[in-house]
Amino acid sequence: MYQSLYKKYRPRLFDNIVGQEKVVEVLKNQIKNDRTGHAYLFTGVRGTGKTSIAKIMAQAVNCLNLKDGNPCNECKICKSILEGNNTDIIEMDAASNNGVDDIRSIKDEISFLPTSSKYRVYIIDEVHMLSMGAFNALLKTLEEPPSHVKFILATTEPQKLPATIISRCQRFEFIKIDEEKIYGLLKKIAVEMNIKIEDNALKLISILARGSARDGISILESISNLSGEIKVKDVRNIIGMPETKIIIDVFKNILLSDSKTLIKNINLLFNEGKEPITILTELLNVITACYLEESTTLSTYDEEERKMISKYFNLDKIEVYKIIKDILNIISDAKYVEDKKIIVLSGMLEILEKNRNNKYLSNSVKNIENINVENVLEKTLKEDVEVENKKEIREEEKRKTDKVRNTQKEETEEKRKENGSILKEERVDINIENKKSDLEQAKENKEKIKKEEKNKKHQEETKLEKNIKVLDTLTFRKYMIQMQNAKMFVALSNAKIILENNENLKVVLTNESNPDNLEILNKKEALDLISTVAEKIVNKKVKVEYVF
Repeated sequence: MYQSLYKKYRPRLFDNIVGQEKVVEVLKNQIKNDRTGHAYLFTGVRGTGKTSIAKIMAQAVNCLNLKDGNPCNECKICKSILEGNNTDIIEMDAASNNGVDDIRSIKDEISFLPTSSKYRVYIIDEVHMLSMGAFNALLKTLEEPPSHVKFILATTEPQKLPATIISRCQRFEFIKIDEEKIYGLLKKIAVEMNIKIEDNALKLISILARGSARDGISILESISNLSGEIKVKDVRNIIGMPETKIIIDVFKNILLSDSKTLIKNINLLFNEGKEPITILTELLNVITACYLEESTTLSTYDEEERKMISKYFNLDKIEVYKIIKDILNIISDAKYVEDKKIIVLSGMLEILEKNRNNKYLSNSVKNIENINVENVLEKTLKEDVEVENKKEIREEEKRKTDKVRNTQKEETEEKRKENGSILKEERVDINIENKKSDLEQAKENKEKIKKEEKNKKHQEETKLEKNIKVLDTLTFRKYMIQMQNAKMFVALSNAKIILENNENLKVVLTNESNPDNLEILNKKEALDLISTVAEKIVNKKVKVEYVF
């Protein structure tokens, strides 16, 4: 019975998985160390190995004879799983079983022990299709399942899952598979299946797969029954890609502002059944190849097509970039329009109108017809070779420079070792001289500071002398008479108030004729009275002193 290639070549061991090395490494180590979790979430685009790894893991955790983390595929458990007869491995498609009742049936089953295996494993594919009620029903079960139950959830749209579901799982992100790895896988299948196909056709399929191994294998299977050796042109025809010659003509119509021929060519592609987005994508690929001017971008085209595209390598890059940007905008707008033919045709005409007055582009296209295509290709290849040669020359020069530097460094080190003692004495002399100069400098600074302080003090004294004000005795007597009896003047007739710097106020009492008169009065009362009078005169706190 015939089996589809993607099913026939579905990996049965972790080691056969293509492009997911990190995920495989972690899962194998968990299985070898018996540290597997109760719930896993596999996310990523289609065809990257989510379901395949889920099936391999379901086998591995139940395998009776593990081989470096891989299932043996020989024991009775592995055989029953491969044959689809093991009732402990349940695969569920959430797209068609997305109700609450489907999840409740799982809740009822998990309380029973597995019939023949160590674990009961539930693989729920496209889990994002479950209803909100089903998610709520699954939540508690997923959080605390019995020890003999494991869940593996797979989805291409993790953003649709509730955060409560994601947080209860070990999440693994499956990346898009590299084109070279897909090419290697397709090459292996083609050899084993005796499919005659040229390398460029396989490379085209690996590009069209867009990171999905299953898509690449499906395309290979769809063209595998063609007679003779399969070429790039055959791949394009089978998958509905437009003819390259017409695409180049569309590009030329835009550059020449030939709207009539442009409409004719686009309608011709539509009548052949080509998808509007496919037409725009192929046109974008051709224009991008012209923009980059790299022969490597033409690997998916045959010799004749490469010559046709290479004619446009010398176009102005800025103008070509503008056209690329406009085509990307049309592709973006077409996603939201039901009739994509209209948006594609109107968008192409809009680009044409933008370039209608661009004489430079139209003249460039007219001159292209006279260009020798082989010379253009030869020039491009020659430039690539020159770039590589220049790179090798720079690397060689760098190696030589590094070698010379290392030699000079070694010689310098040897000289330093030979002249070590001399250098040491010279350093000591230099240090002594430096210390002497530092001491002299410090001494000079100290003298300078002293001189500055002296000058400052002298300036302050001079300023103080200038600011001293003496209030005569009469003024003082006047206020004294107003505030107290006149007996005080017998003893204090020579009192003076001196104001220094308008800040420090002193009252100086002098009485050379009769110093004992001060003792007649109450000394405290006298001093308080004098202080009060002085404060009233100058409105400041005072210090009273008396001299006899």
